[in-house]
Amino acid sequence: RLPAGDLAAQIERLLRREMSSKPPANMARWFDVETDSGTQRALAFTANPKGSNYCGKLTLEDVARILARAAGHWGSGASYLYQTVAHLDAFGIRDRNLWRLQQIVAAEIRALGPDRGPATPSDIAT
Repeated sequence: RLPAGDLAAQIERLLRREMSSKPPANMARWFDVETDSGTQRALAFTANPKGSNYCGKLTLEDVARILARAAGHWGSGASYLYQTVAHLDAFGIRDRNLWRLQQIVAAEIRALGPDRGPATPSDIAT
């Protein structure tokens, strides 16, 4: 949910953050979602299968191995995953695949050991 205020500016920031690569790695799509308050419109950023960073279907273990080591100009992949899982959880949304992926990423980071670089929030999550 976006906080009250200038929604256009907030959506512009989201678009800039999520679609900053060329060609964009993500595609913005509007969806109708069912909530306790009824049907709502939601903006989702879905993987662009034509994007240069799209790698197709991978196992959770392969994805975890990548996320445990990946970082971009917006931060680490592990941190992005952790923040996603934490925010979904705050809204009572529990996606079993994301939770499982978070567990595998946390284990992968622990296996890398203390010399792998700065800690991320997922280091303490299981």
